[in-house]
Amino acid sequence: MRKFELYVGEGKKDRVIGYIGGTTKDSSQNPPVLPGPVYPKQYLATGFKFDETGRLLAFAAEGEAVKGLAVGGEFREAREGHPEWTDAQVLSEFRQKGAQYGPPDKEKLLKNLPVDLLERYLGKLTVESAEFKGINHDALPPGWWSVRIRAKDRQGRQMKYTLLFEPFKGSLMNITVDEPSAAAKRCTPSLHETSDLSVSS
Repeated sequence: MRKFELYVGEGKKDRVIGYIGGTTKDSSQNPPVLPGPVYPKQYLATGFKFDETGRLLAFAAEGEAVKGLAVGGEFREAREGHPEWTDAQVLSEFRQKGAQYGPPDKEKLLKNLPVDLLERYLGKLTVESAEFKGINHDALPPGWWSVRIRAKDRQGRQMKYTLLFEPFKGSLMNITVDEPSAAAKRCTPSLHETSDLSVSS
């Protein structure tokens, strides 16, 4: 299995540029700042996994460059601050924060999937299902779309994948293989988006 990682930031991700003393337990800083080394800020972190033939097995991305994740963080903070909210109130806040692809927007999501771009890397694909998940209080990501597809490459090989899209801008965050095998285990590196691999608005 082959792995590839890409980081885009203000410097090498593991280069120490300073140290911070952190905050005491009595500090009003929330969340508290832990002591330790300081590293350059990273705007995008991506991970890829391929099998021995070069077929994509997994992809993930995270960071500010992933459109919608920052807004999603604001929604999560608001949700966590109001544990008394009903499902309807949570969904209302979700909309107010600008989610373009909420639970009722399945048809809009499917219409705007970057099919042509995905087929360059995965082969001819067919969408099998799309389900919205994670908008409840316990979910760490602030909601996401899980889209299951079946892809057939130029050699006629078929593979099933699950694609995860964030709901605020429709950016692709994650690709994993659904059918486990010795060469293709389901795996989740970090979270990715490029301007190409996102749902058009």
